[in-house]
Amino acid sequence: MTMARPNPAQWIWHAIGGRLPMRYKEWALHDATCRTWWLRYLAGVLLRVSVPALILFFVLASFGGPLWLAFLSVLLGLIVSIYYGLTYAPDSIDSRLVRYGYPPRTASTVREQANEEKVRAERLDYDSVWRSET
Repeated sequence: MTMARPNPAQWIWHAIGGRLPMRYKEWALHDATCRTWWLRYLAGVLLRVSVPALILFFVLASFGGPLWLAFLSVLLGLIVSIYYGLTYAPDSIDSRLVRYGYPPRTASTVREQANEEKVRAERLDYDSVWRSET
């Protein structure tokens, strides 16, 4: 049995925080735990903030002030939005999966288990260089 994948409109809805039907439950877990999960989440953040940013730019530009000031104001807002969006990404992804019936912290646990061997190898490498007893 293959995993059901959403169409592009459903993916956009999912990316901006909407809930898909339960037949996409496995795909939602894959989306939250694959190697590029943070890029997918970043795409969702950009979708969520781009429309309000464009509206704000045109509102500020319509007041007759300098365009560079309107552009930089909107750019600063985008930077702050993206920063906070990525800062809370793991928590947001975990809470999104709870809506599909998964236990809390499922995505974080799956990602930690997937990276466990890599972290262990890096720790051994670090210890061999910096913790050696001579």
